[in-house]
Amino acid sequence: MSSPVKTRVLDQLEVVVGAATGVNEAVRHPSAPIDLDDFNVNKVFLFDEDETTAERNRKTRKTFTLHTECWTRQEGGMKAISDAADLLQANITAALLTDATLRTLSIRVREANPCAAKFYHDEEQGGVILRYEITYEHTTHDLTKINP
Repeated sequence: MSSPVKTRVLDQLEVVVGAATGVNEAVRHPSAPIDLDDFNVNKVFLFDEDETTAERNRKTRKTFTLHTECWTRQEGGMKAISDAADLLQANITAALLTDATLRTLSIRVREANPCAAKFYHDEEQGGVILRYEITYEHTTHDLTKINP
């Protein structure tokens, strides 16, 4: 049996974010609790949030929020963390908006509102939370078929 379209969408989002410039690793739904000492720099955790559905004839359009937590470890205090978070935001957003594979899956990506919030864990670790609205389509009554 083929995997659901949403699973393929999330897998591709994880690949795209993980390949963005400056990202060392992307992990979808990491096990909790997250060990903050487990990584050095630029690790991104992805979570999918509530989904809405709109049916149109023989296709169903679904929209959900992709919540990402982008962690970085930087020497130089909060300014260095803030600058690294800005760079991560720019690179991840560019990767999501320009990826050809996402377009072939008929996935629409746009920044959610609010789209970003920085956070600081300590003087060397922090990052940015990014939110994107993801829209994809599948054939009505068959969640495994992409509707072109």
